[in-house]
Amino acid sequence: MKTLNFSQKGVSLIELLIAMTLAIIIVLVMSRVFITTGKLTAESSLGAGTDSTLMLGLISIDKMMQSIGYDSVTPLVYGTNFAVRAADGTLIAKGTAGPIFVWKSGTTCQAFANETAGLNLYSSYSCSGPTVPSTGATKTLLMPIKSTNTSIKNSTNRVGEFEFKVSDATNCTPFGIINSNPAVSGLVGKFTVEVIAYSYAASSDSVARPIRNTTCLLNQ
Repeated sequence: MKTLNFSQKGVSLIELLIAMTLAIIIVLVMSRVFITTGKLTAESSLGAGTDSTLMLGLISIDKMMQSIGYDSVTPLVYGTNFAVRAADGTLIAKGTAGPIFVWKSGTTCQAFANETAGLNLYSSYSCSGPTVPSTGATKTLLMPIKSTNTSIKNSTNRVGEFEFKVSDATNCTPFGIINSNPAVSGLVGKFTVEVIAYSYAASSDSVARPIRNTTCLLNQ
């Protein structure tokens, strides 16, 4: 009878170590990809929520600004009964953006203020001129900033923030006013207020993508 001899060869220790090393590398790479993808998804979701909030804020601000100066016998004069202010209360020159927009009616003022928590509306606080509200003034958080997470916001891109800028205008017609000769009827604005909101979409760490809305103030 003829005996068959079979060569028996197992896996060497070196081959086993190489296989284990490759497996560990693959697992680490996949874990990193999973973490990165999850982070990007979370940031995108947070950014989309912030942009939705900004759009609602722009609409709300525009609707409220349309009534500034309405049915008032006192013409709007920049720095006298409405103004853009810095956070410390300094008057901002026309054509320059600032974080607080104030308007005066009678003996009380109202203000939109971009603050840490978001865009606040201060209503009916006592004032002798268009001054910034005091610390204890009643306020309503009109649009909360959802981008306090530093992963999508920094001092450069300013995602989630608002600014206001007043400019002189010639014959701007307020929204909803239809008149073939508004200069005669008096329904012509002398000022426009541009509201600037810094969005997440298409922004980066060093580039801000602002959304702008302009309102023509009614009262001359």
